[in-house]
Amino acid sequence: MNELITTPAGTVFAGTMNGIYRSTNFGSSWTQVFNLYGFSFALNGSTLYAGTSNGVYRSTNDGASWTPINTGMQFTWTYSVAAIPSQSGVTLFAGAGRVLRSTDQGATWALADNGITGLSINALATAPNAGGGTDLYAGTGEGVFRTSDNGDHWTNMSFIYSQVQGLDVTPSGAILTGTETDAFRSADEGASWTDTDSQSAPLDFAINPDGTNGTSVFAVDALAGVRKSTNDGITWNESNNDIGNTEVNSVTVVPGDAGGSNVIAGTCAGIFLSANDGGSWQEVEPAAMPLDYVVTPNGSGGHDIFGGGFGGVWVSTDQGHTWSPLGFAETVQGMAATADGAYLFAGGDPFGVYRSNDRGATWTPVNNGLTDARISALLSPDGTHLFAAGAGGIFLSADNGDSWAPVGAGLTTGVFSLAVSGDGWTLLAGTTGFGVWKRPLSEMIGTAGADDVVAPASAIILRGNLPNPFRDGTTIDYVLPRAMPARLVIYDVAGHAVRTLVNGTEEAGERRVTWDGKNESGSQVGRGIYLVRLEAGGTTRTRKMILH
Repeated sequence: MNELITTPAGTVFAGTMNGIYRSTNFGSSWTQVFNLYGFSFALNGSTLYAGTSNGVYRSTNDGASWTPINTGMQFTWTYSVAAIPSQSGVTLFAGAGRVLRSTDQGATWALADNGITGLSINALATAPNAGGGTDLYAGTGEGVFRTSDNGDHWTNMSFIYSQVQGLDVTPSGAILTGTETDAFRSADEGASWTDTDSQSAPLDFAINPDGTNGTSVFAVDALAGVRKSTNDGITWNESNNDIGNTEVNSVTVVPGDAGGSNVIAGTCAGIFLSANDGGSWQEVEPAAMPLDYVVTPNGSGGHDIFGGGFGGVWVSTDQGHTWSPLGFAETVQGMAATADGAYLFAGGDPFGVYRSNDRGATWTPVNNGLTDARISALLSPDGTHLFAAGAGGIFLSADNGDSWAPVGAGLTTGVFSLAVSGDGWTLLAGTTGFGVWKRPLSEMIGTAGADDVVAPASAIILRGNLPNPFRDGTTIDYVLPRAMPARLVIYDVAGHAVRTLVNGTEEAGERRVTWDGKNESGSQVGRGIYLVRLEAGGTTRTRKMILH
């Protein structure tokens, strides 16, 4: 049995693999009225349409007889049909490999699938919309798509019901998510989402501010490998040179040689490194398979990189070129650290959270108050407070993991990934089945929601700039909880670095720097929107500025 429908006359039709059957006595008896496969039905008034193994058929006599209406159909197996009344009569839709549309009662058919990335249309359904019209939905192998203009344009709506595996925020503030069907992007803080058609299901993202042509964004997928975007995640291209078809599970960007950045990819064949923005890759450690990373200051003006995954935690002290195991026996899914690197944290399922205060040499469980130890993500937005998320929701610790309090009120699903919004004020949670959720950090840090949390007097803060908008110059204020390496860079909206204002170890406390509106070469930049980005303590803060 494929589908059932009842006509206004009370006749019941059943579409089966043995044909279409008709009952006029509420199913007490049945008569075969069509001998090919019957997959689906649609009604417009008293006219009945059927999707069959030989295209679309129409009946105007309550199913007593059927007429084929298949002109223009290159693929006749029609798994779904829909009908939307129009001023001229009816607009018909058929899911026959792709979405086809007919505006002349089925006399001719043409493609109407602009925006649909899936090539297998499994179902079609209509529903009234708020504007008084009718929306059409298409169920595909890549999710649910919707059109509000009779098939001219389609939008992927299934994102809100997706498992969000990868989650990150670009310098412009755009949110990137990796789902089981594709990479989605939101430029309006999650109010709407665009399917980027990356042809991948990203597990992780990373931002390289030192890309070859400005800022680069990397996405990795177990099947598609490495993807790279040079336009803020809008479009993607392969970046798999030297990696090939290896399963890639994680990616991060770390301080590199000669002041640049290295891109690190964790694969099932080991760790790969690229020193040229993904142009080429070199395998640097075949035995490690990281799923997450954290970069910490090493106390000597440099950085150490910790990667946790299959086989425990590994460390690199030379920008990712060589790695050493630290002996942690669990499979780690999330890594975090305090701003000064004094404490490292490793999270996973089912062991919860472990902590190290000796650079990973020894580890101790810290699960007091953690009511569900199935942890899949760790995040410290300010280098002081620590979030742990997983199947049981989100928890917060303000005392380096000694105790935890739940802060996931309102969540109806588990959490797979965490990130902070571009302005630094909101926690984003990629869930295990309902897209991205968000909550202001101010509701959790220093207020109700976690009884033991104190106000973050020592948090990393980017206050923004004054004046804003500005003409001749502007002052940017920020706060560091302790002396630490910091980088403050001005970007244009395309993600290109315009001017580096701070790049070195800064003292603790209130800090202030002035930008005169000029680029690195001393030339005045044009009017428009610019972004100021603060990187410190393993976290990022971004603010928008307007130059008049």
